[in-house]
Amino acid sequence: SMPGQVWGADQNDETVLIDGVSYHVLRTSEDWERFIQLVLDAKGNSDVNAIMDADISTGYSVGYRKEIPFRGIFDGNGHTLNVNIQASATYLAPFSRVKDATFRNLHVTGTVVGARHASGLIGYSSGDEIHIDNCRVSVGVGSTDGYAGGFVGHGQKTDHIINNCLFDGTLACSTYAGAIIGWEEGGTANYVNNCLENGIYEKVSHKGFCYNKSTCYGNTATNCKNNWSYMKWGEMDGKVVGSMSVADLVATLGSKNWKVENGEAVPVMGSFPGKDDVSVEAGDLFPGTEEGEEGIVKIPITSDMPILWL
Repeated sequence: SMPGQVWGADQNDETVLIDGVSYHVLRTSEDWERFIQLVLDAKGNSDVNAIMDADISTGYSVGYRKEIPFRGIFDGNGHTLNVNIQASATYLAPFSRVKDATFRNLHVTGTVVGARHASGLIGYSSGDEIHIDNCRVSVGVGSTDGYAGGFVGHGQKTDHIINNCLFDGTLACSTYAGAIIGWEEGGTANYVNNCLENGIYEKVSHKGFCYNKSTCYGNTATNCKNNWSYMKWGEMDGKVVGSMSVADLVATLGSKNWKVENGEAVPVMGSFPGKDDVSVEAGDLFPGTEEGEEGIVKIPITSDMPILWL
């Protein structure tokens, strides 16, 4: 029978089916630009799911049109998205505008320099919920008009569910900057849990873990627990790394979702096997015996991993 997870391809766009969900496969900067166009074509009315199968570098944002946000699942698949995005636009980020989206297993590096609410992942949130799981943002974010965010520039009134994420980038602006969420309008039910802050803050007058308007929160919020910081911020409610060893920090965050890598605590990221990892065994040829199979030769194939079908 057909494997539960199957690679598929056509001339212009490669897709993969994972647990019944179809994803566009991204391996190159050209794939990224095609993905941007797919989001535009969807006009914010349908999901455009994507999964990375290689590290990618780009200078372009997804969801840059105000009326056409990115919707769907973006799975970094354990890969790195390296960006160099610079413009005078508000909400500048790798994903400038998103709605009801999920991000997971992604490491973002590089530079984003924009106007108000620039961010290392999401510029502007909308919809009911945004999910971010096991992601790392190491971006240098510069906001010429303040209010920068590590993961989210402006959360608006959308609920964010953020788990097992690391911010170890740089935020540079003259006003407010939040390591996870830079700003929001309030009235939300954000769940930020098991996250780690290890960033650098340049010329920031008000820096903190997350900002709900001008109010800073971390573990002091009802739905936010076991978040840790290298900064002695009051909102961490005592969960400051201080002299704690990296091994102890990983144990405290949970070894299922955190690991020690190059002397640092980083999120564990899931990965779906790429085409070079496929293992297939084919049996002996035999003639087709069912109706309509006259003149057809069958080849039984077994595989414990996904198969690339061309």
